[in-house]
Amino acid sequence: MKPKITEKQVQSSIISFLNTRRILHNRINNGQFVIKENGVDKYGRNRRKSRAVRCNSINGIPDIEVFAGIMFQNNIKIQIPIYLEVKSPTGKQSKDQKLFQSRIVENGGFYYVVRSIDDVINSFEITEKHIKSILSGELYFLKSYSMAEKAKK
Repeated sequence: MKPKITEKQVQSSIISFLNTRRILHNRINNGQFVIKENGVDKYGRNRRKSRAVRCNSINGIPDIEVFAGIMFQNNIKIQIPIYLEVKSPTGKQSKDQKLFQSRIVENGGFYYVVRSIDDVINSFEITEKHIKSILSGELYFLKSYSMAEKAKK
């Protein structure tokens, strides 16, 4: 029996891949989590309380935003995001995720469902081909800060 690969494992490998190549990106935390609190009520009884906290207000927002840019021949640069929705090998998009994807793609944006590092590389290649054919520009990625740059700040 094959070991099951989780979405979290796929996401961790993709984040490591982006970090290794110093590609500037943002892991978008979406959903909610529960804060559990222990305490005493006004009568001196021990009570356990919990409350849900939402992390993001946009349903269906993808997991990772990669900061890329287009450089034109006259050295004009335009920054663009590339959205990556991470899924396990058998994972499926929710209705909200499909709706978000359609909004991005309908308006000329770049959104990919990725299940591996190879899918990420492929999505970057597709984006670059699109930019070269339609816009006559070159795709580049914004670099994250190096340790030396962080130390200076």
